[in-house]
Amino acid sequence: MQTVSGMAARLKDHWRQRGLLATLRFIGSRIFRHQVTCVYQADLEQRRPAVEWAEGERLLVIGPDNLESALTPGVRAFLGGTAYECVSGIRSGDRLFIVADRDNYLHRGYVIFNGRAKKLIDEPGNVPLIGYCYTAAAARGRGLYRRALLAEMRYLQELGYKRVVIDTHPVNHASRKGIEAAGFAFVRTVSAWIVLNLFAIRRTETGHNTRWRVVFFLGSGDR
Repeated sequence: MQTVSGMAARLKDHWRQRGLLATLRFIGSRIFRHQVTCVYQADLEQRRPAVEWAEGERLLVIGPDNLESALTPGVRAFLGGTAYECVSGIRSGDRLFIVADRDNYLHRGYVIFNGRAKKLIDEPGNVPLIGYCYTAAAARGRGLYRRALLAEMRYLQELGYKRVVIDTHPVNHASRKGIEAAGFAFVRTVSAWIVLNLFAIRRTETGHNTRWRVVFFLGSGDR
């Protein structure tokens, strides 16, 4: 669970990045929120093609070993309201992937190894989850999301993982198209009613089967 000082720092960062109303909505979401997500999976035992970056594009991988040097003011600004969670997760061993060109940051993706996010989507703790993906408006429409996902999958293959999952909102059709283009296959739809960030009522729908479960987050980290 977050400490009081950690939560205060997160609220301050959120206020500075997104303003008063967004911060109030964020506080309300910590009391109760409902989320629906589509879960996809990819088999990492299949060979993945090498990623072809456009001229000037480069991939930055930020982990615990290079966090302090890589987290420049520009990177933090690009992370926006997700900055606190991303930095907290990286310090715990997760990875942040950023695609940039000579002048701008174009795309971000986050590989979660730890935390409770996987409990919410009915996944075991040893399967990495890709989340917090975002492509800058000016960089959309050129397959950047697909290429970033392929780079993340190849990275996980090198670490020895056999499977990876990613989730997105059901009506985010552009995200779903990019996920499927990268070779992911749809697995399930998960709805979760989350109370005080302590527990959730989770409904998992797979084909014609529906499962309900109460999930507790104690000991699962704060993400």
